[in-house]
Amino acid sequence: MNGIRTFAVLTGDLEGSSRFKGKLRDELLRRIKDCFRMVEKLLPPETVVSGFEIYRGDSFQCVLACAEDSLLAAIALRCCLIAEEGFGDRLDARVSIGIGSIDFLPASARGSEGDGEAFRNSGTMIESMKKMKSKTRITTPWPEVDKDLEVMCALFDALSERWSPEQAQAVLGRMHGWTQEMIATRHSISQSAVNQRLKLAGGAAVEKYLEYYRNLLKEKISEGQDMKEERTA
Repeated sequence: MNGIRTFAVLTGDLEGSSRFKGKLRDELLRRIKDCFRMVEKLLPPETVVSGFEIYRGDSFQCVLACAEDSLLAAIALRCCLIAEEGFGDRLDARVSIGIGSIDFLPASARGSEGDGEAFRNSGTMIESMKKMKSKTRITTPWPEVDKDLEVMCALFDALSERWSPEQAQAVLGRMHGWTQEMIATRHSISQSAVNQRLKLAGGAAVEKYLEYYRNLLKEKISEGQDMKEERTA
């Protein structure tokens, strides 16, 4: 990375959105935007360089200044969508995370008009995810890291594919930092019910996955900065 500032670009598309028509589609877009706002509030304000925006009808993109937060944002968004009810079918999205530098971002901060390594890493992968039947993929400047993350993403996809709306709500609550008691109060259920939902959803594994990812990216980004300092010393 040569010490260049590292960003994350999240590019995604909503699964099967074409099946929603008329007022149902309008309601769907309203709820998706609610999910976007929820994710952005979950992140530190300085992290969001360009907030989520919808383009081409059912695709979306955002830019984050803190790459370590990118997996948290992706999983939180998918949790929020899966937790949505009232559409007959399960809502979900494919999300491609691209890590790297950014060469250009317009003054309007419209992420869909930007360019650079992070955009290319994110955009290239999203095009192939439908054929691969994958929901989460991460592309970084470090090939050895990509191989490990590919396996982890596949395992996470297999886990999250089985989530019920209630389980997704519980996982999302933990990502907000809420205790089981707080989640129970918020959803008018017992603490034991929350505990059961988290167990079935693999909530503890998701938390470890997020922690591992955050520490991994911090380490790789720090290594790049150290290399730059050594060359300029």
